[in-house]
Amino acid sequence: MDQFKTSDNTTPEIKKPWWSKIAKVYGYILLLAVAFALGVAVATYNSVPQTSLEIVQHTSSELIDLFDNSEEVDTELFREVWDVLHEEYLDKNNINDKDLFYGAIA
Repeated sequence: MDQFKTSDNTTPEIKKPWWSKIAKVYGYILLLAVAFALGVAVATYNSVPQTSLEIVQHTSSELIDLFDNSEEVDTELFREVWDVLHEEYLDKNNINDKDLFYGAIA
């Protein structure tokens, strides 16, 4: 039995197959790629408005929905004025919806 011992009286290490390190590296790369793809998918599935125009449109519709059932606030008047300004105003291409919205709130 002394033939299996090395000169420093320890048992020899069992070598792993040559492909196990390569498989481990490719496994980590695959895991990283899946995590990246999942992050991109979650980031692109964002329903929150991003531009100021989208925020104003989203907020104005929320305000109208909020006060729609109230008898004290006439939301139809707000809609009518908003539509008239956008359809019949002489310089309607230069209307800044953000300023118009915040002006209406003020």
